[in-house]
Amino acid sequence: MHSIRTRLFLVFSATGMVLVLLAATLYQLSFERSLVEYLQEREQQRMEEVAERLADYYQHYQEWPTAQHGNHPRGVRGALRLPRHLILLDESGERVSGEAMEGRSQRSLAVVLNDKPVGTLIYHPMQTDITDSTDRAFRQQQWHSLALTTLAALAAALLGSWLLARQLGGPLRRMAHLTQAMAQGDYGQRFQTHRRDELGLLSESINQLAHHLEEAARARDRWLADTAHELRTPLAILQGEIEALVDGIRKPDPEQLMSLQQEVVHLKHLVDDLHDLALADVGSLRYRMEAVDLAPLLEEQVRLYSHRFEEQGLHFSADISSSLMVEGDSTRLRQLISNLLSNSLNYTDSPGTVRLEAKVYQRQVVLVLEDSAPGVAEDKLPHLFEHLFRAENASRNRQFGGSGLGLALVQRIMQAHGASIDVQPSAMGGLMFTLQFRELA
Repeated sequence: MHSIRTRLFLVFSATGMVLVLLAATLYQLSFERSLVEYLQEREQQRMEEVAERLADYYQHYQEWPTAQHGNHPRGVRGALRLPRHLILLDESGERVSGEAMEGRSQRSLAVVLNDKPVGTLIYHPMQTDITDSTDRAFRQQQWHSLALTTLAALAAALLGSWLLARQLGGPLRRMAHLTQAMAQGDYGQRFQTHRRDELGLLSESINQLAHHLEEAARARDRWLADTAHELRTPLAILQGEIEALVDGIRKPDPEQLMSLQQEVVHLKHLVDDLHDLALADVGSLRYRMEAVDLAPLLEEQVRLYSHRFEEQGLHFSADISSSLMVEGDSTRLRQLISNLLSNSLNYTDSPGTVRLEAKVYQRQVVLVLEDSAPGVAEDKLPHLFEHLFRAENASRNRQFGGSGLGLALVQRIMQAHGASIDVQPSAMGGLMFTLQFRELA
């Protein structure tokens, strides 16, 4: 199989040679036609000059000579000095001089004296075959120059084709090697180029693709490791509790059974979150979009979490506008609000404060959720929406039962609704989540 560089060279070379040969052929045809036309025009001018001299002769002698004319002992041709192939007719059409050539076309030119025809000059026009030695030498010289020019142009076309094929084929070959390495799972290679054309853009796109694939591979490995770790913890607790009951170390009293139930609930919640997040990542999480008023949903979740915040030693306040119309799935929006409130509940130190505000601003429904310390380092804020990510700051860790999937699922739900979510440090010491939906008129 020929390489792309070889194919490009063959295509460019063939195209260049065809164009050069076509140009040479057209030039040759044009030259031949122009040369014949030039020689014919020159012959026409010569015949007109001959006709003028014949008119001068007639004006001087007032008649055409004959072979028996006493004034012209050398005969008619000698007197007129006309070539044999030129035929001169007098005003009555009688031949004065010259002989006709068989099989040759003829042209006539009037001999005019004082605007009165006194005779006719008949000549055989030049044929397409050039017979004059000087003209043939000139044509041969032009053919020789054309041949040298054509060979030089062909050589230049081959050289240019080789350089162009090398210029295009080299980067393409390196891109092919890079993509083959990517296909085999090696995403660490990059394509070094300083081009500013389409190949440069393509190489930059391949580099970005390799970077994203490398990040995705790392995220996948981290996801698998974190998932296994998250599942291992509650399973290990369950195994230990059950083995203690089997061995008789602990008695199956209601307290032990409640502990087992909590671990099972936690494990089920983790598996459900993993399932929902996996569906969201592949775009299979179902949404039933309709006009939804966020105000009742927010008030419902506020009622459900108020008592839990109070038990946790947190002061919770909410300021919700009366109407917050958006287009969305009420079930998923309820899940979104619950995940955000649960995140603040699990990761805010007691005593602390959690504040929720929802209003309409510039045709946008804006939700702001703030909590008090602890916060998260600014360099870790962009990672809060990653799978199983936990900032190891104060209580924002695994200790309080968070799965590390809630915020990732929140981001997927927001993206499915065409909305945006942003997280910044809060003035109260914790985090401030800002959610923006397009208001439904």
